[in-house]
Amino acid sequence: MALFKTKEERASIKFDKASDLIAQKQYGDALNNLNKVISLGQATPEVNVLKRMLEMRTNYRDPNELSKSIGVFSNYPGLMVKYGVYDVSVDALLNECNLRIKGQQALNNSDVSQEAGLQLISTAAEFAAYDRTFILEEIFDEKKVTARDYSNMMYALGYERLSEAIKWEDPKKAAEFQQQALIYNNERHNQEAISKNQEFIRGASMTVHCWFCGREVSGENIHFVPMSSMLTDPILRQADPNKPLATNSTKSIFACRACYSAIDTVGKTYFELGKKYTDAEVTKAYNQLMSEINDLQRQINGLRAGMH
Repeated sequence: MALFKTKEERASIKFDKASDLIAQKQYGDALNNLNKVISLGQATPEVNVLKRMLEMRTNYRDPNELSKSIGVFSNYPGLMVKYGVYDVSVDALLNECNLRIKGQQALNNSDVSQEAGLQLISTAAEFAAYDRTFILEEIFDEKKVTARDYSNMMYALGYERLSEAIKWEDPKKAAEFQQQALIYNNERHNQEAISKNQEFIRGASMTVHCWFCGREVSGENIHFVPMSSMLTDPILRQADPNKPLATNSTKSIFACRACYSAIDTVGKTYFELGKKYTDAEVTKAYNQLMSEINDLQRQINGLRAGMH
């Protein structure tokens, strides 16, 4: 029996210790043991992969961490490693990291454009094709998250982005895209998003005629806007029954965007003029009042002086 262990033997002991520590969820100590294996010159493919997995564990959604991991995992095609109770394919890790970066690039593109919407939808299709439970959530967070969960989110966001991009040119087509988004948000059980989709669909699909100019327009809060008003029954009875509604109640009317913006601009102009006029008048009245008070004070002072 050898009195001293070789580097290889010591490295093997450290590696076995690291494996046990991963299984015990003592990840910091496991990483320290793997670093000792590397310092002994025994940086095997399995050691390098496990080291990278431990380093990315708490921040695996970060693009920089994903990029570092791709750089390591791509060196070891076909390798299987043991991570606690999991047998992990390095090829699957690599595919997942690449897919996540694509997803983040699509989600980070905040442009309200058809191109941005199509990028989200294209990426969503790749996630849907992956169609499996994500490894990183499972081994790091002990959660079951599928690629379908991500794809539904990106499909919904993609169709919503397409809708926003074209709503000014074609409100009814925008409503169709929102209808597609609604399908995926229903699958996600995202009630807030569902309500927004339904509200947009209702408004964008609606056609009215402008109370002021009579123009027929489609798309509530896009090409026409509800405006507060007070309507009596005789006024309502004079509305043309053969035209789309110009109002939906006795408290509001519909104005096309052109009329609404013109009225809004005039209103703002008079509001600013009114403010200036009011401020100027207040200042003038204040100065006049102070002048009269000062005159009165001088008269009082004069009377007091005469009494002495």
